[in-house]
Amino acid sequence: MVDDLVRPIMGSNAAVQESEHKRVVAESSPLVAVDEEVPVGKLREKMTYEEVRTLLGKPDLVEDVVTEGTKQVRWTYREAARILLFERGRLVSIAIR
Repeated sequence: MVDDLVRPIMGSNAAVQESEHKRVVAESSPLVAVDEEVPVGKLREKMTYEEVRTLLGKPDLVEDVVTEGTKQVRWTYREAARILLFERGRLVSIAIR
């Protein structure tokens, strides 16, 4: 019944479904699209937490570690296959996982 009322206004049920699909796709903003590469090539030493988070998003795992008496923070990105090590809030190491 609703289709019978809406069809003259919208053209057809298919047009409404396609329009809704386009709206949902337009409103979504995935961090990494299926065919898009993770922008790890833009990572540079001395980047801040915020700069890395802006580039790669929230890390999958955050761990506090102590290496040779120095407190460090390790961020793991599974999708990007990278482990990042920070010291005093700055990126000091980038490892391929």
